[in-house]
Amino acid sequence: MFKTTYKILVTVALVLCISCASPVAHRSAEHEWILCTTVISEEKSGQREAAVFIWDVQKLINKEAPELHLLWHGLRGARPEAALSPDVKTLAVAYWNYQMDAKITSLVNLNTGHIEDLTKTPGEEYDLIWLNQNELFLYHAPHSPDLPDVLQVWNTKEKKLLKEFKWSDIFAPPSGAIPSFFSIAPSAIGNEIKVVGWVKENKSQFYFSNEENATVIYSPTYPYQIASLDKHTLKITSTVSYPAEINNLPSPPRQDLDYNGKDIYAFITQVSPIKSTWDSAINEIVVVKQGEDGKFTKIYEIPNSDKAVTFDSVLFINEDYLIYNFMSYKNGNPVYNIGILNVKNFNQWSFIPTWHGENIMLVNYRTTPAGWSPDLK
Repeated sequence: MFKTTYKILVTVALVLCISCASPVAHRSAEHEWILCTTVISEEKSGQREAAVFIWDVQKLINKEAPELHLLWHGLRGARPEAALSPDVKTLAVAYWNYQMDAKITSLVNLNTGHIEDLTKTPGEEYDLIWLNQNELFLYHAPHSPDLPDVLQVWNTKEKKLLKEFKWSDIFAPPSGAIPSFFSIAPSAIGNEIKVVGWVKENKSQFYFSNEENATVIYSPTYPYQIASLDKHTLKITSTVSYPAEINNLPSPPRQDLDYNGKDIYAFITQVSPIKSTWDSAINEIVVVKQGEDGKFTKIYEIPNSDKAVTFDSVLFINEDYLIYNFMSYKNGNPVYNIGILNVKNFNQWSFIPTWHGENIMLVNYRTTPAGWSPDLK
């Protein structure tokens, strides 16, 4: 694994915690850890690199200042995603490859630092989930308009594509609509992977945009159903309609969601219409509970109070806590925040993470393998 002279500074209210990043090693775990990603400037060259951090879950729950620890950095590209293998020796990283003009997935050996591309097909890849030590699940969106979005399973040892699922392999579109894309819950708690299937209406609609001073044509796109896939067999175990209780208007390009393993879901959904790719969206977080009859009930909502906040990346930790990112504004400048919600009593708190004195956006959260914690000595 890389050694580094970077230092991490995290500010929470008036509390400062400083930690030097160090190599990780296997030892018994007292607490769980969260993995998150961002882009930072490399110390010597100033080049923007993907960076993967970890922090202590228990400190988040206790409302303490979490010390960020740099697990790995390297590769260029915006908005990376990462997932740690069950033996914590391999880091799968989806990042933007400028030579290919695509977001591909690479494998990082944390012991040697060796990096090897796993996928090489032009497109964009998201939602990395390790199924076992040698199999990685991911969502691939091809750049070619003639190819459909697919869910793939790769053998990471042999660098071989094992399985591929099209939209129609999981869902059947309603009348008057066609398959569109997927949203994946990051937790994959227990043996379940939650997949949302989106559809696009066949009929186009029109509206007059004052900003563009023109009539815009758009096709309403919305989430249709939620499927549960068995993590070991990838067979469909259940399918339910997307919660009608959520005011989801057409049409965000992607939508973050997560599932806590006990019938509670969190969805980031917009509350203002998006009718063209140039429109801005106002979004919020909606928490719903699924009953034994399969129906959903809204139990909490994190509203967009000042109509200027942007929510992003949700993850349940320890079943009862939801972590999320949100961007607010202060004096016209963006501020990146981390929020935590207790879904039992709905208490909330937040902190502002910084790196070398600069506020950074931490996104795409994942829990690390059970029973693992880094050796930070």
